[in-house]
Amino acid sequence: MRINMMGSGGGGASDTKVFEADTLVEAATVRAHDYQTLRGQFETLRATFQGVTQLGGSDFQGRGADAIRSFYEAQSHVVDAWLRLIDKRIAFFKGIPGMIDNKNLGGDTYVNVPFLEDDLVFGRLRSSQLIEQQQDGIRKILNRISDLVTIDVFSTKSVENKLDEADDRRQKMVHDVRSLDQELTSEYRQLDMDFQYVAALYSELMNATRVRSYGIGTHNPDFWT
Repeated sequence: MRINMMGSGGGGASDTKVFEADTLVEAATVRAHDYQTLRGQFETLRATFQGVTQLGGSDFQGRGADAIRSFYEAQSHVVDAWLRLIDKRIAFFKGIPGMIDNKNLGGDTYVNVPFLEDDLVFGRLRSSQLIEQQQDGIRKILNRISDLVTIDVFSTKSVENKLDEADDRRQKMVHDVRSLDQELTSEYRQLDMDFQYVAALYSELMNATRVRSYGIGTHNPDFWT
């Protein structure tokens, strides 16, 4: 899961280039809605499978009928697993706005990480150098007139404190964006693992039908009576 994946790279948190809160929230909302729609379709499918498992009557009896009912009962369990996975994904996408707000990155927050990590760092260094140069220049001038009047050169402490505060905010912003990206990526990877489990469950069921675990597809006509 990338935070507005505008950077290049294979998916590590360090690949994040740009964070746009409103874009991410909008995308998460759309995905949550898509999964809600998918959930409804799976619920319909589950109801259909359950309907088959409840078939009875004189026209649907015997080992073949039992095999079919068992097959669709197993299919309904697979659908249940899909529904649990879908619910997790819905919760994940619905939870993204809250995770963003917890980092104080909500609203129309826009963060260009390279700008914060490179341009501003250079700007901070350059600002300190300019202030120091100006202070040295003024000190030289004041030294020339020190026999006439004593004037102390201005202090840079206040300016440096302000620059330090700004740098602290810069570092926190980068940390919060990186941290959010890492949390989202970690959670989404876990969901991917859950997906692999459900896919494997379905694959095992299909393999079981091919080896006639449920008796479906047998060429023995007596089997269906």
